Amino acid sequence: MTAAKVAATLLWSLQDGDQGRTPPTVTAVWHGRVYGRGAGGPVVLDARTGADMPTNPEAVPLLVNEYVGLVLDDNHLYSYPAEG
Repeated sequence: MTAAKVAATLLWSLQDGDQGRTPPTVTAVWHGRVYGRGAGGPVVLDARTGADMPTNPEAVPLLVNEYVGLVLDDNHLYSYPAEG
């Protein structure tokens, strides 16, 4: 068995103070979306550009798939249906 070589390229980054805000803490990544918790609450970023997605997330998922997002809040696990 041979190992495949994968080339990686940095697409974007956020530094403190960029765009007038603190970078969010990333909790999950799924299908081109980066989910995280920012200073103002839950955020979703475009994985290719780092731009805010045009959505207003209600929660910050720890795990995401095509059906559900799992959210841990105050030691309680909640599931939210996936959209989009």
